Amino acid sequence: MAFDGRRWARWLLVVALVGGPALGVAASPALAGPPVAPDANGQLPPGWVDTKWGPLGPADRALLENVRRANLWEGEVASVLGMKKGKSKAVRDAGKVLNKGHAKLEADLRPIAAKLNVTLPTEPNADQKAWISEMEAASGSEFDKVWVDRLRAAHGKIFSAIASVRANTRNSLIRQYAQECNDAVAEHMLALEKTGLVEFNTLPTPDAGTAAKPPAPAKADKGGITSLLNPASSTSGGLSPVVIWALLIVAFGAGGAALFRVFRIR
Repeated sequence: MAFDGRRWARWLLVVALVGGPALGVAASPALAGPPVAPDANGQLPPGWVDTKWGPLGPADRALLENVRRANLWEGEVASVLGMKKGKSKAVRDAGKVLNKGHAKLEADLRPIAAKLNVTLPTEPNADQKAWISEMEAASGSEFDKVWVDRLRAAHGKIFSAIASVRANTRNSLIRQYAQECNDAVAEHMLALEKTGLVEFNTLPTPDAGTAAKPPAPAKADKGGITSLLNPASSTSGGLSPVVIWALLIVAFGAGGAALFRVFRIR
């Protein structure tokens, strides 16, 4: 069969133009979404319920419950004590910020809890009650110190919990409220820090987390080139990027050479 330069050029051009982009897509890591609560059969694990806003899990309920307790002891009691008993103006001003912020969080919390059928606590927990007792017993500069210390520690703890729910919840209603809580707690911490009484060296040391840790070194490939062709060893979930780019170069090169030959034939 005689060699048809024009026919081969057309085929190579199709491979270069169509196959190239396809390989380029394959070279990109798969954009898989986060795991979801339901299993393959659509069943939710224990502690989860389905809602019109998405699955609601234990961490979602805990967020609503913890914010409610914060509203009870910080918004209704501690912030009022700060406004009344604060020796420094900065403490009294911080009390106003907390009082206003928790009132807003409480107003928005109630309808959300009702929609999601979450029963809210009616009183602070034992630790929070003890902190209130400390504040009520203190006065003057000692009150300011105790007030800021207890509130800043509490806000730092719940701030981390809120951030985790905000990042990972499957429920859109919870996600929206967690964002509101996140903004409010950040504002409250800033107000507390403006008092100049926060002892940062006494706060828990930040955790770098797994995201900041370098990935584990890849295992040595005894087969040499085998690792390039083994789909399991490729981060793209298919061929190695090295092989893919090599194929791209060959495809475009062959297409270009064939086109050049066609033009020469003409």
